[in-house]
Amino acid sequence: MNLPQQAIDLLNKAAISILDEPTKFDMRMWAQEDEKSPCGTTACIAGHILSQAKQLSSLKELYRFDVEDKAMEAMGMEMGAESTRLFFRSSWPADFFHAHIYAETPEDRADIAFWRIQHFIATDGAE
Repeated sequence: MNLPQQAIDLLNKAAISILDEPTKFDMRMWAQEDEKSPCGTTACIAGHILSQAKQLSSLKELYRFDVEDKAMEAMGMEMGAESTRLFFRSSWPADFFHAHIYAETPEDRADIAFWRIQHFIATDGAE
């Protein structure tokens, strides 16, 4: 499978967004309120994709979406194994999963997510 160009573009934008503001990133929930985040909300990779796709004005809007479906739609893709491998940390390749689980700072978690996304792009989501 070849990732659509719009997926690659959104994934790269989301990866940069996560690196730029690590306190807005959290893989434990699609979205949740968090006073440590500059906007008061954190989001997972899918939430950052939707934010970069300009499908929401703030991460707080994620509460009204089926985030996984909408993120795949924004990337021009359908739900399937690729969405599971990207959006569910437990389905990440073991090295990324374990590194993310044991990361101690938001910056470390953001860095791991950045490289996870880059690996997903490099392997066309097939891993």
